[in-house]
Amino acid sequence: MNKKKRIEQAFPGIYQAISDYNGWDGHAVIMIDVSDCNMWTDLFVSDSEHKRYHSPSIFKLIKKDGLFWRDDKTSAGAALWEMSEDLSSYGAWKIGLDDPEIRKMAEDVAKIAEGLMKGEGR
Repeated sequence: MNKKKRIEQAFPGIYQAISDYNGWDGHAVIMIDVSDCNMWTDLFVSDSEHKRYHSPSIFKLIKKDGLFWRDDKTSAGAALWEMSEDLSSYGAWKIGLDDPEIRKMAEDVAKIAEGLMKGEGR
């Protein structure tokens, strides 16, 4: 199985999320639910809009605003790097997360992303 298929298998929706993010000329946020590794992009008409998720397993990975970064683009490699950094045990999200089960899921996602970046699981 090639690397792109391995990434899509590990993180369903990643390529659609990236396509939506890159194709939107405004405020966009790539999200991940660490309970099932599904990814998607929230698209907004204005920078003052946002969604509030009540599930502690949903994390924001990459965002751009509609004013200064509206033309910003990303890639699967950047998304994997964000996951490996932000969802690791050292990530900034850790401060407000008390649920050990969600913390473990996030750290597992970070390890999977890091492994895919290194080319493991061929």
